[in-house]
Amino acid sequence: MERITRALYIAPVAILLSITPAHAAHGESEISEWQKKRLFSPTAAQVERENKGQVFIYDGLTDKEVERAVEEEYDRLHAIMFTGIVVTDARGEPMRDPVTGELLFENDGCDY
Repeated sequence: MERITRALYIAPVAILLSITPAHAAHGESEISEWQKKRLFSPTAAQVERENKGQVFIYDGLTDKEVERAVEEEYDRLHAIMFTGIVVTDARGEPMRDPVTGELLFENDGCDY
């Protein structure tokens, strides 16, 4: 019985560990490029799913990219959500906290 109980705890961890390296292998810029392609050049199938109620959450795009999406993809906004929006300067470069050096993100109003 103890062996079965241990297996029930180990199996989910093993699955999680097997998934994580594949995701980590993608660079942040690759994920961003994939999201931008999906946002600005969706396939007909993606648009169809959105029209049937599917919502896609885009994470880590810049404020400039979000502004562009609002202007260019207005008819699809019902199916789009943005999180982790990176703040940029006047040149469109990501801004960083002067103390920590970490990227600055827009306040999404979800602070607890």
